[in-house]
Amino acid sequence: MLKAPRLTGSCHMLRSGELLLTWYQPLTSVHFKDIDTTFSFETNAAHSIRPTETNSARSVCTRHKRMDRPGGRAAVTSRAQTTSTAQSFQLNGQIEVSQAGDMIFERCWSRKIDRLYSQVNTKRRCS
Repeated sequence: MLKAPRLTGSCHMLRSGELLLTWYQPLTSVHFKDIDTTFSFETNAAHSIRPTETNSARSVCTRHKRMDRPGGRAAVTSRAQTTSTAQSFQLNGQIEVSQAGDMIFERCWSRKIDRLYSQVNTKRRCS
């Protein structure tokens, strides 16, 4: 059975009036002796909003995964961010893959998604 470090979270009301919720999963590793390989992961997440401005919502999640073995290390880092306006949601993502310390793959993307129902977007899009 894998016993992982405890997930921790916090909630703070900042001086700016922004509510900030954070979550952290500390580095967790499991080693498989038969194949002499260790798998590890770590996660950070932050969600914020100004309660008087619903379109100020923002969410960011970063995840690190790693595999260590005698031949070297492979790692993947991914990050996703969501923000919003009265008209749309904005999604941004990034992924990086490295092997033995060398970046072998990287991709970033953004996508804007119009809100279906808002005071600004009043056209019905669903049938």
